[in-house]
Amino acid sequence: MKVAVCELNTQPSKNKTVTPQTFLAAEPAQSWETWHKRFSHTSYGRLQHMLDKNLVEGFSVDMQTQKPDCIACTESKQTVEPFSKITK
Repeated sequence: MKVAVCELNTQPSKNKTVTPQTFLAAEPAQSWETWHKRFSHTSYGRLQHMLDKNLVEGFSVDMQTQKPDCIACTESKQTVEPFSKITK
């Protein structure tokens, strides 16, 4: 779980005392698909490796989510043979 700590500093007005406030925000675990897109379409196997070895700070995955096929990745791996320039 990623936790962000932010301190809010405000300028005190002439007659008031201002107490600095601290806020904590935690990002919920994201799906495999979200992390796949955030890491520039890195393979799910590589994402699993990063998670297992704890290589990335704040990298929390919702383990209940699927690892769906990515249309963009599938299309980028497709090739087409060029058409012949000679027509009959």
